[in-house]
Amino acid sequence: MSSPRLRRLKLDSERLDARFAGWPAVSITRRIGTPPEAYEVTYNLKGLYVDAGGTILERNKHVMTISLSLAYPRRAPQCKMLTPVFHPNFDDASVCIGDFWAASEGLDDLIVRIGRMIGYQEYNIKSPLNGLAARWAAEHQTMFPVHLGEIAPPAPAADGDDSDKVVIRFKGEEEGPSVTFTEPVTETWQSAVLMDCHSGDHSAVDQFPYSVGGLETDNWHIVDEALHGSLFTLTATEGACWLTPAPGASLFLDGQPVTGETLVNPGEDHTLTGSSQYFLLRLAASPEAWLGMINPTRWHVFQPDTQAIAGPFDWPALLDHLRQAAGTSEDAVVYCEGLQKGFFASQFSASP
Repeated sequence: MSSPRLRRLKLDSERLDARFAGWPAVSITRRIGTPPEAYEVTYNLKGLYVDAGGTILERNKHVMTISLSLAYPRRAPQCKMLTPVFHPNFDDASVCIGDFWAASEGLDDLIVRIGRMIGYQEYNIKSPLNGLAARWAAEHQTMFPVHLGEIAPPAPAADGDDSDKVVIRFKGEEEGPSVTFTEPVTETWQSAVLMDCHSGDHSAVDQFPYSVGGLETDNWHIVDEALHGSLFTLTATEGACWLTPAPGASLFLDGQPVTGETLVNPGEDHTLTGSSQYFLLRLAASPEAWLGMINPTRWHVFQPDTQAIAGPFDWPALLDHLRQAAGTSEDAVVYCEGLQKGFFASQFSASP
């Protein structure tokens, strides 16, 4: 019988074929190994780079290599650009994917996310690899995204008129070709919605800063003898929401450790774990609509290696299942119905 890693590598290769076959924006141009443990990926989309004279220019073709270590998928793939990219989260040696990589994410989804980054549909200026690009991006946010099309199928961009397009020429390029951008379309959010997975209690947060933890002074005071301090604080500035762990708190956002102030993406489901507390988080335009979509009384456990799904469970039954079920891998994903993301089984303690 093949190992879980080999089955995952084979599944990744099959999913890449199914998703990108015939798709012009992304192509898999090289594979190494059977099943593949390394890839070369070519993006045919608009991005930016800096020429030898220091001028920011547009580039329409980008090549990247992906290497999968023996610890994959628990350890993130190693991604390196072979062509230059001017972006806050790229440098000459690597692409920063630590903000969103999780073992439950497919390699095809990762490739799409990096394509979105190249096209400035996504970027993080709070923890950059390229400080100069971060400063430049912070001053030119109205120019993004650079690439306007879909990175991957099936959803094509909706047709529309060109009345909202603007033409921008970079400094020193007055006589050169122009670069056309549309005004960015960003999802507005009304509240940061938090849900306690234990109790199903929730709060729509619209007053900041907002602290959560075991102190009576916390805005959300959790009564738990094992919780002796605050867990985290949410703050909001200029339409962005930031998550900051309390001093000494061990906090995980979407399965990744939070070591400092971290930007929370609007319009996405997030999971928060700390001190045996489990939360769902979303920056929602309509808190009521989001709460109506998810069902925190129906939880499932998904095994990536076997594709098996157990459940549904309510929360106490879920904890019993995780304690008692033999063969539940640490990479198994625990999710509630209607939620886009889940917890890793390894994030759950032995006690409820």
